[in-house]
Amino acid sequence: MSSQQKKIFILSGIAVIAFLAWFFFLLHPLQNALHEKDDLIVQEQIRSEIARKQEENVQATVREYEQLRSSSETFTSFFVSEKNILTFIASLEKIALESSVTQEIENLVAPTSGSTTTSFQLVVHGTTQNLLDYLAGLEQDNYYIVIQQMSFTSTNPPSASSPVNLSLSVTIHWL
Repeated sequence: MSSQQKKIFILSGIAVIAFLAWFFFLLHPLQNALHEKDDLIVQEQIRSEIARKQEENVQATVREYEQLRSSSETFTSFFVSEKNILTFIASLEKIALESSVTQEIENLVAPTSGSTTTSFQLVVHGTTQNLLDYLAGLEQDNYYIVIQQMSFTSTNPPSASSPVNLSLSVTIHWL
């Protein structure tokens, strides 16, 4: 290779390197701008996804709150208060009627200040099967009733059709 060819070869190499350097420095800001644009698009997608998730979480929280509120209203309906005492007594009377027994409610008064329970007595008259039906009705009723003491008495030898008296000492929770 002659010295003239070597010079052309070297100058060609320098020209190619200069062109590549110029091309790189020209395209590098464009690449950065494209990456920044891509980053902005990704960031906007992330923000959008976060906002969507937050909205879903808010809606789920509202649904859970409504369920809890509904459950708490249902829960408080198990207890007796001055507002629903007549409904409670009517419920006891309905159970007695459905069970074909007669009942006497004794000493049912509102609890003393600071107390959340009150006790009273139920005296129920009927056949053994009817009294069992009455107890089942109390158990299935919407009110939370605690039987503290129970006694059966009969004037005849026990049988399914003989009259029986049932005395109950009952506690109810009061709101």
